Amino acid sequence: MSKQLPPNPNIDVLRKEARHLLRAFHSGDAEATRSVEAHAEHLPPSSTSFSLRHAHQVVARQYGFTSWQALRESSTLLDRELVGLR
Repeated sequence: MSKQLPPNPNIDVLRKEARHLLRAFHSGDAEATRSVEAHAEHLPPSSTSFSLRHAHQVVARQYGFTSWQALRESSTLLDRELVGLR
């Protein structure tokens, strides 16, 4: 099941979420490990090779996107729509 994006998704907040996931995964956090295992399409051979790029991918998949790029584009589009409404 996918997580729900916040009402006003901000790409900087999503980047911080990916960095947090990366740190948590490398520290051995069980929840982060489960999330990575559930959402990483091609898990690196060892935890030491799990990078920020992989964490971005996991965060995107947690929110139901196929890639970080798709999540970024969606977030940017929503930002533009919100600016137009103000």
